[in-house]
Amino acid sequence: MLRAADSEIALDPGETKFLPAHAFHLARYLRTAIERELAPHDVTSQQAALILAARRHRGIQPGRLAGPLGTDTAGMTRLVDRLEAKGLLVRRFSSRDRRMIAIQITDAGRALAPQLEAAFARVHARLVVGIDEQELGKLRALIGRLRENLAAAAAEGVEVGC
Repeated sequence: MLRAADSEIALDPGETKFLPAHAFHLARYLRTAIERELAPHDVTSQQAALILAARRHRGIQPGRLAGPLGTDTAGMTRLVDRLEAKGLLVRRFSSRDRRMIAIQITDAGRALAPQLEAAFARVHARLVVGIDEQELGKLRALIGRLRENLAAAAAEGVEVGC
């Protein structure tokens, strides 16, 4: 539970040299900004990402999207349940293999998708103010290298931490 005195404690990532502190701080700000943009549409960032993925990858198996959406199969089941209850996605048996379930975007989900993309685009635009394309390219390359470093360490069974 957050106490009044706790709110006075500033956890400034600038006070540390450790990159994970900076990344977590930025991730919190991004998530908050995205959730605020999506709130009028009554979906979370994870739900919005699933709707957009279902539109892009018609008839995809939900399990294939769990990793990219940062969840597991149980979490994916709950995501699909919620979006199905809202009428934005439906489950269908796969046309290739009736034992498999595929998700499909509904007309309501398809109508909502451009608004979700616009919400993500607004946050992106605010995020990159004052940063030119060359700098963004370097940042994307560096982020890619950081992911590769962590993936390589995980593949080797190395615990990565500060």
